[in-house]
Amino acid sequence: MEYLKELGVKEKIMDKVEIRAMKNAIPSYFEVIDAEKVVLKVGNPKNPGQILAMTKIWDVKLAKEIREKFEGMWSEAKPLKLS
Repeated sequence: MEYLKELGVKEKIMDKVEIRAMKNAIPSYFEVIDAEKVVLKVGNPKNPGQILAMTKIWDVKLAKEIREKFEGMWSEAKPLKLS
């Protein structure tokens, strides 16, 4: 964070970023692209911080369901202050 501050980038970028955290979040790695594609990421059981595989699914209904799940998680999570 200090590095970004030194470059004068922190204020430009961080004013547009919102990060939230959940106390009891379920580890899940997914992305919704253009409201029609879903990218699911599979964690490595031997190294939970590492992504082992990814798959892209082109399914508008699934993308909508996952987006709705994300919105629920987002509204439940608490904003973090990055100052």
